[in-house]
Amino acid sequence: AIHMIKDADLDCRRYACIALCNMANNATTQEQIVVHGALPGLLAMAHDISDVESQRQALLTLCNLASNEMNHSSMMSKGIMKVLTDAFESPDADVREYAAFTG
Repeated sequence: AIHMIKDADLDCRRYACIALCNMANNATTQEQIVVHGALPGLLAMAHDISDVESQRQALLTLCNLASNEMNHSSMMSKGIMKVLTDAFESPDADVREYAAFTG
């Protein structure tokens, strides 16, 4: 799923993000998702205002990953605060809410 998050196909990226979101409900896999390099793709999806559905899914995944303290420094160094502050200004209520869950 980590490699598929960068796929050219929009549906493929969305389903990969949904899979990662489900995997990120477990503390062990939360760390592994970050260690294996999913953050850049997730942050890019969460920052893409042209696709609100993918943005929502990515923010939910980031929320799950943020619940593990081991991921905090990686998330901060990759720029999650910029993504979240921009999401707070979204016209979409769900995007704003999911950003608030993460922050």
